[in-house]
Amino acid sequence: MSAAVRHLAATGPWALLVIATLASGWLTHDLTDGRWSTALVILIASFKIRLVVVHFMEVTWGPRAWRLALEIWVLLATAIILAGYLLPSP
Repeated sequence: MSAAVRHLAATGPWALLVIATLASGWLTHDLTDGRWSTALVILIASFKIRLVVVHFMEVTWGPRAWRLALEIWVLLATAIILAGYLLPSP
């Protein structure tokens, strides 16, 4: 892949990362319910991790097993963190 094509391919994910970062900042400052805004920020962070792994680490063009393993890892890590944060403690 040429440098120009690679640059264009990285612009879309980069723009999404910027928008997701701005959305996280807005959520932390403008919503009153801290518990749910924090949960949304965790979900946005998970989305950003997936974008970086898939697009910038080029897992898309790697072996399918690696992509599947990393997608499952992001999903499970996010689920465990959210469950630990949102479920009531005993």
